[in-house]
Amino acid sequence: MDSNRTPLLQIVLFTSLLTVGLMVGQELLGEPDESALDSLDNAEGVASAQTPENAESPAEEARVEAAAAAPAEELSAEDRRSRWENQQRFTLSTSLVEAEVSNLNTGLLSLVMKNPRYDRDGEPHQMVTTNEEAFLPLGVSLPGIPMPADAVWQGEQVSPTKVVFSWSGSGFRVRRALEVIDDPAHAYQIWATTQVTNIDQPSRDYRLTTSAYHYVSLDDEGSDGLLAFASRSPAISENLCAYGEEFEREMREDDEDPDVETSYGPGVKLTGVGDAFFAIAFTPDQGTADSCRLTRSKRGTVTAVVGTLFGAELIYASHTLATGESNLHRTLVYAGPKAMDAIQSAGHGLSLLVDLGWFDPVAGVMVDLLKVLSDFTGNWGFAIILLTLIVRLMLFPLTAKSMKSMGKMRLLKPEMDRINELYADDREAKGAAIMELYRREKVSPLGGCLPMLAQMPIFFALYQSLMTNVELYNAPFVGWLTDLSSSDPFYILPVSLGVLMFFQQRLAPAGGMDPTQRKIMMWAMPIFLTGIMLVLPAGLCLYMVTSSALGIAQQTWIHRQLDKIAAENQDPNATKESGSSNPQPTPTKSKKKPTGLLD
Repeated sequence: MDSNRTPLLQIVLFTSLLTVGLMVGQELLGEPDESALDSLDNAEGVASAQTPENAESPAEEARVEAAAAAPAEELSAEDRRSRWENQQRFTLSTSLVEAEVSNLNTGLLSLVMKNPRYDRDGEPHQMVTTNEEAFLPLGVSLPGIPMPADAVWQGEQVSPTKVVFSWSGSGFRVRRALEVIDDPAHAYQIWATTQVTNIDQPSRDYRLTTSAYHYVSLDDEGSDGLLAFASRSPAISENLCAYGEEFEREMREDDEDPDVETSYGPGVKLTGVGDAFFAIAFTPDQGTADSCRLTRSKRGTVTAVVGTLFGAELIYASHTLATGESNLHRTLVYAGPKAMDAIQSAGHGLSLLVDLGWFDPVAGVMVDLLKVLSDFTGNWGFAIILLTLIVRLMLFPLTAKSMKSMGKMRLLKPEMDRINELYADDREAKGAAIMELYRREKVSPLGGCLPMLAQMPIFFALYQSLMTNVELYNAPFVGWLTDLSSSDPFYILPVSLGVLMFFQQRLAPAGGMDPTQRKIMMWAMPIFLTGIMLVLPAGLCLYMVTSSALGIAQQTWIHRQLDKIAAENQDPNATKESGSSNPQPTPTKSKKKPTGLLD
């Protein structure tokens, strides 16, 4: 089970349930390349090294350094600085990514997305957010193998897509190959193959651990400010672990301890770190790992926390190496956007990276349908509009049933007005009179709300599929909307939604509300939803605007049908009761049974 759910989803759920409650109140009241190890067998001895120039890119300079202890306490700060300045860098390159790898712990120094649609603030998106040796993604450790703290791996640039590292000492040899495959079927995949050999030592137990770290500032996560309770920043980060039949997704809590560590297992299938749209995750190629360790550490000064360092470690089971024996570990690393096509192609349960919420099966269908519509229209904004139209048409039978029930309430409005006037100062008597009217006219006060409740799983699934869809990242629509994953910069969509919601409230039946209550509702809900939509992604706001416009069209059509039926069933010989001396309200009755929508 997820240990943390999107806060906004909970708020939207509360808002929707509150809206329904108010309505009731109104009425009542992939596989690795087999050659990955070919170069491992020839990697002994001094390997060639390619060292790029030492100048750092602007993206590197912008990354936040997570200050921490060195891999081992024996190394001084000066030693760590010297190692960092003198490290060798190797590259892994495909048409989609450009990576740099260190020979200090074979971890990633940089991983840049080449596709310009993933650019952030005008710069290529950088997946590596730390620059301390101990916290480089893909770093490897081998508890049980006597590897010194100042160990330096020898590296060989076998090809633009493959690097092989080796280390020998104390009677052991470790070789590690990192390979990317320049093929869309293997997009954003890095295959890490590690071979550990006991050359001449007695039997020894060891474990292989590979890790990923991700730093994010509090400002980027958007934890402060008005309406922060409703916003969902793309930078909100998490670490996760799938083991057995369980799945844990953990996020930072404002009141948690400065350092949090949790372990899960056995039977670990997946672990990793990431934010709303990007992730670095590990999964064993065969079988499962023994455990995973998730960490969160608050970073900053003595007086203020400025960010959080998320960590995830994949820990393989302990293995005994007899003299002369070798053991091989293959790990699939997915490092890139949470694009459904890419993670489904990678397999290994990586689809868990995308948080589709409580209604995962329905949301998955929405994601697939949205992709089909985008391919058809060539624009994600028009795809959202078409998807909203399709969903509205699918739900029309339930919507019509709800409108039909509310229409019955609308036909009773004259009697409701008389009751409100007669019992203006006696709420108990007014409630009893309204219930008697419902009973006599066979109207259910819940008739308009239950169909709406039945629709909620679909609407929440659609909401979640839009909130987590990386395809909307930097996706333009029209004019000023250049990124459907960020909020409307000119607030045109939120304001439009408020106006549409106002008219929807005017079309809704008054039920048992007095004029003051109705006036409050007519203004409160539009203002509340407009305020929330100011900080939500434009893609989600576009869906809400389209849905509201279609809802108004549906309500208008149904009301016209109801008016037509009422006119057809009107008794021309009926006597007016306005001058009646009977203080009890008496509903107007037709001589023939209504037909059509009110059947």
